[in-house]
Amino acid sequence: MAEGFAAIPTWMIRDPKVSATAIMVFGSLASRGGLEAVIPSRATIALEARCSVRSVSYALTELENLGVVERLERISDGGARLSSEYVLSNRPRAHAAQGVGTECRAPVQEATSVPLIEVDSSEVDTCASAHAQSAHSFEDWWKAYPLKKDKGRARTAYRTALKKTSHEVLVAAAIAYRDDPNRVQAFTKYPASWLNAEAWDNGPLPQRAAPGGTAVERMEARLRGLGAEGVQRELGA
Repeated sequence: MAEGFAAIPTWMIRDPKVSATAIMVFGSLASRGGLEAVIPSRATIALEARCSVRSVSYALTELENLGVVERLERISDGGARLSSEYVLSNRPRAHAAQGVGTECRAPVQEATSVPLIEVDSSEVDTCASAHAQSAHSFEDWWKAYPLKKDKGRARTAYRTALKKTSHEVLVAAAIAYRDDPNRVQAFTKYPASWLNAEAWDNGPLPQRAAPGGTAVERMEARLRGLGAEGVQRELGA
């Protein structure tokens, strides 16, 4: 970090007119000052500041109005708009401080500006990369699982399951369940139910009670053989 540059200036913490979100967002940005590092996406800043991405946008505007953050737009040689460059200051600039409460702001040393470059669209930060990997892994598991029902719930359950086991274990167990000779499609568990029950640890299904299948399966086969009229007679219609 640049010499003399406070991560969060004292006056900002003591000034009740500065929102807590703005302080946290400033701290997230300032923690990377002087390191010549590419800062993470707003989603990662939101994670560090304990707020939403929308709140990060509001906080950046507040910090600009305070005069401690200057946003510089960048345009590529081809005319494409690139991510913004941020310059931080540990005290408000004179032109931006007008109309902003200063009663709590003690004199500070000369401002130190630290350029921070936001990640370009061609780059992916760790958070976004992990999210993309998780989405890709789910699609692999979804292809392997034998029943395609309630995909949204399955995706949520899959993310939870990854906290307990690995993607490889989930895919291998889904394939084993799919190919189990004792599995009956009509009684296959819904994807989310299978994941929530931690069924990847179940092992092979028990062998069917009789060569002809279960009682329910034998009844289904019998009704199919009777035809529509036979089914009505069987059911007493």
